[in-house]
Amino acid sequence: MEKLLLKDVTYQYKNKYQTVIAVNKVNFTFEKGVFYAIIGKSGCGKTTLLSLIAGLDLPHSGEIFYDGVNVAYMNREQYRREKVTMVYQNYNLFPLLTVLENVMFPLRLTGISTKKAKKKAVDLIQSVGMDEMYYDRFPFMLSGGEQQRIAIIRALATSADVILADEPTGNLDTQNSINIITMLMNLAHEENYCVIVATHDMSIADKADIVIKMEDGKFI
Repeated sequence: MEKLLLKDVTYQYKNKYQTVIAVNKVNFTFEKGVFYAIIGKSGCGKTTLLSLIAGLDLPHSGEIFYDGVNVAYMNREQYRREKVTMVYQNYNLFPLLTVLENVMFPLRLTGISTKKAKKKAVDLIQSVGMDEMYYDRFPFMLSGGEQQRIAIIRALATSADVILADEPTGNLDTQNSINIITMLMNLAHEENYCVIVATHDMSIADKADIVIKMEDGKFI
């Protein structure tokens, strides 16, 4: 089922010395239930493309459609909160919030009561094998793999059905990388998410259903 449609998506960076076309007329259809890996060298446009899909910016030309609706005409704050969610290499957890508060945060933004948000957050934390001893810990008290697991389940706390991950294993050791890759793969195959990962990690590409190579802003 078509979830995201990219039509001639182009984005460029300009300064007084040069213009760099970061994304160059990309056309592609992403579907639910599929685990995608976008691979390519640094500077090829992977992160910029994820930012455009996430609604953090709009293409300079071309269009991105979510469920048939042009993202440019949607409330992009609501789109980022409820439709598409992002996981980063450096986790991006709130350092002064506990694990439980981090996971509750996006739920509270949607207007869910504190009681219901806490219950859902607890269920999510337990779903990745972390019990009550973790609830009141702060991010600096967790390992890199634990922080990334919390970052992913925080992303799942909303109703978003598209998960974007930018180098999610970049700061992890081999075993934690395997755990995160397995988690993302299961979210696509068992929970029917559309999972799109930008990565240098070929072990992710090995597990992906579809691997897309990006070069000079283009899919090749």
